[in-house]
Amino acid sequence: MHSSEGMGSDTLDAIYSRFADMYANSKAIRWEPELDAAIHAAGLDYQYVTRDWLASLDKAWVYREKDEPFRNAKYNSEYHRLLGG
Repeated sequence: MHSSEGMGSDTLDAIYSRFADMYANSKAIRWEPELDAAIHAAGLDYQYVTRDWLASLDKAWVYREKDEPFRNAKYNSEYHRLLGG
């Protein structure tokens, strides 16, 4: 989705930590496996997940108000497939 440089980390734990730092407040956010599915649904390897890409995720999805993380139907379909749904 975004071609800017990665965040310098290639582990899911490090990416999830950045995700939580960006979005954590009083609302519940998505779990690590859900973020992992979104990353893979977008066709990204961990080293290519940027802060901009994380910021592009649908905020309603981040905060569990919506089931789809993307505006792209193909990515959303793949996301649900990866989660087993």
